[in-house]
Amino acid sequence: MNEVTLPHLSAPVDCSVRPQDDFHQWVNGVWFRENPIPADKPGWGSFISLRDESIRRIQEIILSLTHLEEGSRTQEMRCIADFYASGMDEELIESLGADPIVSMLWAFGGCNNPKRRAIVLRDFHWGNLNALWRVTVEPDMKDSSVHILHLGQSGLGLPDREYYLDPNPKYCEVREKYVAHIDAMMSLAGLPVLLGRRILDLETQLAQASMPTEDLRNGEKVYHKMTREELSDLVPNMDWETYFFLWGVEVESCIVMQPDFLRKVNSLFDEFPSNVWEAYFQWRLLDGVAPYLSKVFVEEDFSFRGRILSGATEMMSREKRVATVVDNALGWAVGRLYAEKYFSESAREKIREMVDLGIGVFRDRIEELDWMDAETKAAARRKLEYFSVNLGYPDKEKWRTYTNLQIFPDEYLGNVLRANCFEMEYQFAKLNQPVDREEWEMTPQTVNACYCPLRNSLTFPLAIIQPPFFDESGHPALSCGAMLAIIFHEMTHPFDDSGSAHDEFGNLKLWWTDTSKENFTARTEEMVRQWNEEKIALGDPSGLSDVEWLPINGQLTCGENIADLGGVSLAYKAMQVYFEKHGRPAMEEGDLTPEQYFFIGWARTWGMQFRDEYLRRLVASDFHAPPKLRCNVTLSYIPEFHQAFGVQEGDGMYRAPEQRLEIW
Repeated sequence: MNEVTLPHLSAPVDCSVRPQDDFHQWVNGVWFRENPIPADKPGWGSFISLRDESIRRIQEIILSLTHLEEGSRTQEMRCIADFYASGMDEELIESLGADPIVSMLWAFGGCNNPKRRAIVLRDFHWGNLNALWRVTVEPDMKDSSVHILHLGQSGLGLPDREYYLDPNPKYCEVREKYVAHIDAMMSLAGLPVLLGRRILDLETQLAQASMPTEDLRNGEKVYHKMTREELSDLVPNMDWETYFFLWGVEVESCIVMQPDFLRKVNSLFDEFPSNVWEAYFQWRLLDGVAPYLSKVFVEEDFSFRGRILSGATEMMSREKRVATVVDNALGWAVGRLYAEKYFSESAREKIREMVDLGIGVFRDRIEELDWMDAETKAAARRKLEYFSVNLGYPDKEKWRTYTNLQIFPDEYLGNVLRANCFEMEYQFAKLNQPVDREEWEMTPQTVNACYCPLRNSLTFPLAIIQPPFFDESGHPALSCGAMLAIIFHEMTHPFDDSGSAHDEFGNLKLWWTDTSKENFTARTEEMVRQWNEEKIALGDPSGLSDVEWLPINGQLTCGENIADLGGVSLAYKAMQVYFEKHGRPAMEEGDLTPEQYFFIGWARTWGMQFRDEYLRRLVASDFHAPPKLRCNVTLSYIPEFHQAFGVQEGDGMYRAPEQRLEIW
């Protein structure tokens, strides 16, 4: 028997491995064997299964609205029910085929004209569709009290620039299949085919000009404030006056996040003929709306994005797909109903206690740091005092509404596009307006957590405040190793390589002294070096057949690796403080220590496995390391983990003391 059931755990541990050699497998291996990746998923485990459960709950909420009498439904309830009904009307959607977009597809001619380009691109961006650059309204990084327009690189059909540039045969194969996919989709829409190769050529040049993903976290590299005149000088092949006039807003200045990218776009307008640009825009529209069209479009879209890019073998059920679309479009209306049904005041208050405990422990830890001087410590305390913390769901006055959004039960694609435009209108209403520092970044039904540097705010939505991250009735050490470590993970971001560039108000302003910055950089450079030596396996994990090892980009994942290490280290200290207040848990016969359960809680947080195709995608473009490494590599730095499980030299989890970095 290769498994043992321990008290307080929902799944046995995997005794085919030792915890000292592969802690992630020891904690999660049995669960993995008993819960293989569903056919419609790129991966499965903690976060993903909870997201799936969140969608199931949303489906229940939506279906309950269909049974309400019209007089008892609010306008938002009607929008939710009608949107869902429009997506579930397969017979109508099939009968329409490509009709909903035919007129749009043939509207991209004459794109060698600057004014025509302005009209086309404004329509794309107003509909929140991906073409050349993206448009957002966000706080000005150097004056975070006011919103300003941002223009950032975009326009690619593959997940990341590496998919275009990496000579690895696997990426070459994906590129060939991408060309075939473009041509197939164009054919389904009745458009000229055989331009897929030229579209790939254009997108490849966009990828070459794109800023590397690891540089996107650097505020100074993505902050270039320009006047309208300077923007026109940068991209003279665009009629910016028409572009902004069609937005209906006054734009005196904006933040161009990647000037070199837009400069390249300007030259590409001359380098590629009008028919290629027309095909590019047709493709970007088709790619953006395919999931909302008839079955042939949906299946072709899935065959590439689902099977080839993510490894899923079956499409998600229509019910789940449509519920997800409704949630994306009407997230705050859905979230209000979600919070009403799944709200737990006691859980919210216990998380609040954890956050308050965390802030106190973090404040004490700042005083103990040997790499941070007195002046920087004072600034760090100020930043900590200005924290805004969002827990569970917004207060009543902070809920967003969808007044004036028109949703019809027989216009699925129309509903999607109107919802996109409604969202852009909402964002543009903020332009040049004061920033609400208490605005939420995530809906309550989102299984995630985040730190917003421009608001200096932390957000922990309702949907993450549940097992395996937090369990009111479970062993407290498990919740400390999971939820409390997540809280501290987010709490370290204001003080990492990116957060150090933003002051307590969110402004892009370095508040560290040169000495503290040099000390911190020395530690992070060593962390990058060590993480650059890590690899993750694709293929047969047992090593009995061909295995491809993907190297980890230590620079790309640096910020999240720092946060993981700080999260576990600080949560372990905070757990001891928690036990001093509430008492140390009693141990049953054959039980583990609270310290051991703490580290199991961390391992369960990252109890996820992915298909090879999706794992390759994550390694290429994600700021986070793969879950297995987030568990094992992070714990290998923690002396208390070595003590709790008796890890010795020669064990797989062992890291020599001189190699164990400590930042927080």
